[in-house]
Amino acid sequence: MKSHQVDRRLSLNSSPLTDSTGKPVLQDDYCTDEKFLTALDEEMAKVEKFTLSKVTELRTELTIIANKLENIKTEQDKAAFHQDM
Repeated sequence: MKSHQVDRRLSLNSSPLTDSTGKPVLQDDYCTDEKFLTALDEEMAKVEKFTLSKVTELRTELTIIANKLENIKTEQDKAAFHQDM
């Protein structure tokens, strides 16, 4: 090849697929759309379960606080009533 010519060959070889650590990815490790969506559904179910448990906890705590506030208000009303007499 002369010095003024450019090598225009295209290589169709590619590096083997690797994971984030640089290890080769096996054929069985490929993530299909079905595998991905199944995994996504499983994770969403976990999030839903966790969220529901936290909402239930918070509702219980709020009910307890509301009851305590109502008791305080009732006691203050009784005290004020007795003072007026």
